[in-house]
Amino acid sequence: MTMKHGSTAFTGVENYDPQQAFTLENTDGSYEGMYTCGFEEALVLNLGSAVQVSGYIKYRILDWC
Repeated sequence: MTMKHGSTAFTGVENYDPQQAFTLENTDGSYEGMYTCGFEEALVLNLGSAVQVSGYIKYRILDWC
């Protein structure tokens, strides 16, 4: 799995065992969160194989004007 903003990677390739849970939390309570994308830039999650993904992403728009 690789997380990207647009075409630029936030992370390198991360490998997980089958059935391994993956959780990211903003434990320090940063106002800007963990990852920041630019204006009209997509958050992309690239998976290396056909796997089931479930969960949610919570996001905030900080300034779009």
